[in-house]
Amino acid sequence: MKIGVGPLLGFVIGVTDVVADQSFLIAIKALSSHRVGAGNTEEKSLQDLFKKALGTEGEAIAANFLKECGYTLLEKNYRCRLGEVDLVGKKGEGLYFIEVKTRRSFDSVSPRELISKQKQKHLSKVAQHYLSHKKLYDCSARFLVVIVDCSGEIPQCELIEDAFVSSWGY
Repeated sequence: MKIGVGPLLGFVIGVTDVVADQSFLIAIKALSSHRVGAGNTEEKSLQDLFKKALGTEGEAIAANFLKECGYTLLEKNYRCRLGEVDLVGKKGEGLYFIEVKTRRSFDSVSPRELISKQKQKHLSKVAQHYLSHKKLYDCSARFLVVIVDCSGEIPQCELIEDAFVSSWGY
């Protein structure tokens, strides 16, 4: 693995063959030209940009990690009228809907605790839409969570297989 330090974000961001996507580049460009003033709105938007950049980088790290674990990624940031799922992948005969949680510290809440029942229901609905849209009627959805810990020098990834059971219906 190649590792590089992100000058603006202050944590390790490079992993072999990870290329930042357009939203990450846009966020970094905006950060480099953004001046934080006394206004609360500007500070909040700067925090939002950092959060988005961290999430985008975490998804790239998780995607690379999943490939190394034998998963084939089918979709990134799959969006429909019901919402979004970070990644959709396949391994063997299984189809997986993957939620990525990226953190720089674990002081307050563990990412394991961030997949609430409401979030599980939301992801289940998006998965149901995906299966219907792709006409995968004989396929069942399985849910993974990848936790990307960027609190140290080298990001650590943890894979939680079958993180929850889908809750179907609207």
